[in-house]
Amino acid sequence: MVTWLGARSYKMATLKYTYLETNSDNKKIYAKIDTDGNSYSSCSEDNEEFKEWKENGGTVEGEPE
Repeated sequence: MVTWLGARSYKMATLKYTYLETNSDNKKIYAKIDTDGNSYSSCSEDNEEFKEWKENGGTVEGEPE
């Protein structure tokens, strides 16, 4: 993800994902939290980047059992 700040761009690194909700299709939705502590995007549990994150031991906060 690239965040535009003025004329320069900065690539943020993912710090963690936080569970937001389960949608009407019964898919879990997560906020992607960047190293600056902000969320600029979200994804479902089917997102390839998210699945890889979990497989590699990445942090997921607030996930229901």
